[in-house]
Amino acid sequence: MENQSDIPAQDVLIDLVNEKKGIPLTKASVIPVKKSNYNMMTNSNGITIPAKSTLDFPFISVAQLADLLGVKNDDYCLYDASPEPIDMVAKNGGFLESLEHMPPEIQGMQPSTQQVGLRLRIKYQTIFKQTVTNYVMVFAHFTEKGSKGWIWYPSTKKVGPVQCISA
Repeated sequence: MENQSDIPAQDVLIDLVNEKKGIPLTKASVIPVKKSNYNMMTNSNGITIPAKSTLDFPFISVAQLADLLGVKNDDYCLYDASPEPIDMVAKNGGFLESLEHMPPEIQGMQPSTQQVGLRLRIKYQTIFKQTVTNYVMVFAHFTEKGSKGWIWYPSTKKVGPVQCISA
């Protein structure tokens, strides 16, 4: 989560919503998630993200996310990456440098991947006690286990082999 504002975002709460065609997001039901460390930490009050800062925290477990997405087949796994369009990647200096370090036998190999969109409802309170609600689409990515291809990892700004997320 990134707070680009000059003021802190207080009482931040995140819910996974069940988005359905024809139903406004404001009326969408919440998909219950097991008590992750984030949920236990926030209770019902939420957490505060300081001004101009980023905060990473687990919202849902890998196992529960896999169940929600139907990735129950042992041949597939979630992986920790967020593929970006090539024009976005090309703007990043690390992309071309990473390609140079890619083993020749796998250059040009693309893993078979799929992505599933999830809608999050993010609520927070301003210092003026005004509640703000935003809806954000995030994507979970999965691939066949043992895939030989490499992908772009925005978090490290490098190309690397697909690695399954361990629960």
